Amino acid sequence: MKETALAVFDMDGTLFELVVDWKALLNDLAMIAYEDRHVGPFKDLVEAYEWCRSRERAKERMVLVQREYEGEHLKEARRVVPGTSAARWRLNRGKMCSIFSLNTADTVEGLISSWGFYPVVTVDRTDRVKPDPEGLFRAMETRGVGPLSTVFVGNSPRDREAASRAGVSFIDVKDIREEWFA
Repeated sequence: MKETALAVFDMDGTLFELVVDWKALLNDLAMIAYEDRHVGPFKDLVEAYEWCRSRERAKERMVLVQREYEGEHLKEARRVVPGTSAARWRLNRGKMCSIFSLNTADTVEGLISSWGFYPVVTVDRTDRVKPDPEGLFRAMETRGVGPLSTVFVGNSPRDREAASRAGVSFIDVKDIREEWFA
């Protein structure tokens, strides 16, 4: 792996595996939308948050519901060893690390508040969600680096697309090799 100034990490599936009933969460988010005349369930969180972008107060209500679902079993979250090892290695050496996640700030802070990630860009701290690269741009701007000096570590096609749209390198967490950080 090439040396990068900034490593931005996804949360769920990259650093930790959260225990969340995503289908039930999406159903509850659809109920919020139903009250506002939306018809049918959402296929994923991105669709839910894209729908509420133009609706006053809908996002705040959705974030509250998501925060509750994520927090229910937060203590049961399991580390994703390659991702947490890579993050710890970088942070212990004073290297810049940020978070860009579809999870809520409370979830991220509940799991890694003392690790030293900055900035932490979450669904409730940004106007646009992945695969929109807004969170990656915010992390780079905050840290004063550009796309050529940044890598996004994630686990999904949505993460890969966000990296591509931001012009940054992407590493799938399952492809991280321990020797890169030895």
